[in-house]
Amino acid sequence: MRDCDADIPEKKDPKLLFKGIAEIREKGYVLNLRKNRWNIAAMSMPLYGDDGRTVEAALSIIGSAEDFDAPKAEKLAGILRKAIDECKSDESSNQESTL
Repeated sequence: MRDCDADIPEKKDPKLLFKGIAEIREKGYVLNLRKNRWNIAAMSMPLYGDDGRTVEAALSIIGSAEDFDAPKAEKLAGILRKAIDECKSDESSNQESTL
């Protein structure tokens, strides 16, 4: 984080970063709203490894902040969850076919 040039609150207060990580574990996703001057927002969801703790990848949806208001955010989280589940299923199928 020290090498990051961006002026972000987490850089000044690392506790915010750990709070964000706890929120991801609780909700299953993170929502980044209005943290830039272009009004761009993003929702990301981790794809965990077999141990259930290590993040192997993440999927994200990007749009305007208005695209992520409360009712839409839950629907988008469901879409991301389905995509994550499909990735896990594809990964399992690929592992089985190589055995």
